Amino acid sequence: MSKEKKLTAKQQAFCRNVASGKYSITESYALAFEVGESTKRSTVRTMASRLYGLTHIRAMCDSLIKRKGDQIVSSALSDRNRVLKLLREAIDGAEVSTNQLRASEILARASGMFTDKLEVTQSRGADDIASEIRARLAELSGSDLLPASETSDGEQVH
Repeated sequence: MSKEKKLTAKQQAFCRNVASGKYSITESYALAFEVGESTKRSTVRTMASRLYGLTHIRAMCDSLIKRKGDQIVSSALSDRNRVLKLLREAIDGAEVSTNQLRASEILARASGMFTDKLEVTQSRGADDIASEIRARLAELSGSDLLPASETSDGEQVH
């Protein structure tokens, strides 16, 4: 069983900067390790890349990014539940002010409750698509097209 490597304070700051999404890996390195103005950008980029390439550093960055994503989802769900609770109370006859309703509408919009997402997936094979194209071309040209497997001079089409 291997020991877990401890991160230094600067490595932790680097990971937090990367996970924040505000900074590139190079900028995160420069901020965390207090790189001076005279240091070449290419040197900082190389050092940042080496640091980010370390397994335990990458794992910490990924963990922080995942945690941040989980918090965003949790917050959105909390907001959604809050809006739905208020709207249910209003439907059930509880006294709700217009300010409360307006505030819940704004919160609902901000948390993405009013976005309509329509996701359509259609799986068709290449043969279906090819035959549909042939049929449309035939309609446009007013004639029948040759079968997909051969051309007018008998050669195979791939």
